Amino acid sequence: MKRVLYIGTAAMLLAGCMSLHEVRQTPPVRQAMTAGNYSILANCVAEGLQTARRSGDLLLEPGDLMYQVIQRSEQRRATVTGYAFGGNGQIPLIDLTFTQQQAGVLIETRLLRFQGADHPVPVTKGVDQRAWPIVETCAGGNVVPMPAS
Repeated sequence: MKRVLYIGTAAMLLAGCMSLHEVRQTPPVRQAMTAGNYSILANCVAEGLQTARRSGDLLLEPGDLMYQVIQRSEQRRATVTGYAFGGNGQIPLIDLTFTQQQAGVLIETRLLRFQGADHPVPVTKGVDQRAWPIVETCAGGNVVPMPAS
């Protein structure tokens, strides 16, 4: 019950935030490269996020979100988007993009922001911090960070 109250409160605070299209127009907050296949990596990360155990120290955890995986084989790209439910329906909190390149898979994270804000909504940073160890596990530990744009 306490968890539902926290999630509901967080979702209410997020009212007036960006749409998924707007989130995807922002620069990534984190980028990395790894070897492998974009599709396999995206599916592994989505499953890991959905089944993530609660640490108990965050208001909103990766396992609290609903994830949507979109495969775009013609672009050799997949996205994993984590949604919370708010007053206006689904709110995209985190969007991970996996793009196949010659050097491997480029992974980018974009996070929800308040309309007109330069920085991500604070609650999303904790979800991002918990998501990246899952990315590293799915990539076999071989993830090379890159400077974010």
